[in-house]
Amino acid sequence: MKSSFKIILSVLLILLIGNAIAIDFVSQASVEECLNVSRGYSQDLVDNGFNVLRVNDLLEKADLIYLGQVEKQKNSLTELDFSLVEEYCVEVKEVYEAAIRASDDLYVLKTFYDLSYEEGMENQNSLFIVGEIEKEINNERYEKVSDLVESGYVEVSSMVKDYSTLNRFHKNTAFGFVSFFENNWKLLLIIVWGAFILFLIFKKTIKKVSLRRKISTLNLRKYSLEEYFKSVQKKYFDGGEISQRDYLIRSDNYSKMILDIDRKIAILNEDLARLSGDEEKKIIRSKAVHKNRVVPKVERKIAAKNKIIKVRGKGKKKVSKVIRKKKVVDKKRAIKVKK
Repeated sequence: MKSSFKIILSVLLILLIGNAIAIDFVSQASVEECLNVSRGYSQDLVDNGFNVLRVNDLLEKADLIYLGQVEKQKNSLTELDFSLVEEYCVEVKEVYEAAIRASDDLYVLKTFYDLSYEEGMENQNSLFIVGEIEKEINNERYEKVSDLVESGYVEVSSMVKDYSTLNRFHKNTAFGFVSFFENNWKLLLIIVWGAFILFLIFKKTIKKVSLRRKISTLNLRKYSLEEYFKSVQKKYFDGGEISQRDYLIRSDNYSKMILDIDRKIAILNEDLARLSGDEEKKIIRSKAVHKNRVVPKVERKIAAKNKIIKVRGKGKKKVSKVIRKKKVVDKKRAIKVKK
């Protein structure tokens, strides 16, 4: 009985050890694949002109941990732990995706700038932000690019707005503004007050114009993004200049950016429709009040020439017919009284 019990225990022990060795083998194989994929990410970044100091540093740490675990396995049967290696692989992938996303955002911003720029525009702030984005990409600080890109779009839109005819007029007349104000302050005060009243009157129209301008800016941004992705598709399908992994990540980034722009356009369109809808409701309400107004039971309107009388519910009738009907009613009342 004891011998059979020992045999069963030994069999179970052998099975557990074999299962542990199999688990370690699968884990080691998956980590090796993870490291190979990470090296592929690093090579793709090099091919696209990125600096890879940050990625190579992560790969070096992952390789050291992996080799240490393998050496430990040779000396003893302790359980291997590749969790840190997997974490470094995940971080390499995140850095790669952030680099591709930052590059795409910079390209679309430059396209948006080129479409918006006209000769004579004050473009120093916009060019400064573009330079800052390029510096962050070169230093592999991809996490800071997103906020800078949004600031770039704001600066480009402001550049276009400042180039309007009104602002140019103010710039040309700035020199004599003080003396002009001293001589014509009363007139200016009246103009400002009138402008304020006009603003109150046309407040909703101004809001509509502002919303349409924002929608137009977003559509231009969407067009820039679509043109860029067309060039990416052409490089991938026709020339084979980019890898499949690179194309898939760029496609995912493109989809997210398009969805975000469409969401913003939809919100602005709803606000615009709400403003238009309020005006239509006011018109309908005024018609309803006009239709249901209180009127006297009999409205009589005798014209000076044709002597037309207007009775509510019966239209216009001649005076003679109305009088005749009244006489008939009076005769019937007289007959009833006699009876």
